[in-house]
Amino acid sequence: MSGIFGGLSPQLSELTAAGKAWSLAGDLAGPIFTGGRLKGQYNAALAQRDQARITFEKAVTQAFGEVSTSLSAHQQLANAYREQMFSVEAYRESVRLSSIRYDSGLSSYLEILEAQIQCFPPRVRP
Repeated sequence: MSGIFGGLSPQLSELTAAGKAWSLAGDLAGPIFTGGRLKGQYNAALAQRDQARITFEKAVTQAFGEVSTSLSAHQQLANAYREQMFSVEAYRESVRLSSIRYDSGLSSYLEILEAQIQCFPPRVRP
């Protein structure tokens, strides 16, 4: 009888005490049995970290490559522009000298026209 005067019978008390012992044993053994799960989660977290690092390194390498390509293209464009400016100056000087020769009577006006035509070379279409 377990309900006499609102108390527990001794048999039921022993059974409950034994249940508490098993519960305590289960609580202590719980981390032992979850150790494999925790180790798996740890290994998964390490793999995710390594994957994120590799993705980051790939992005940084790609960015450096794009910057390098852009800088190279910019430098080539600047060199081409500088060469064109030298060429324009040379053609202008040619026209100036042709004009002096014409004014001095040493050449015909055709020489001036040829020098001016060279200032504006035909446009090459792609």
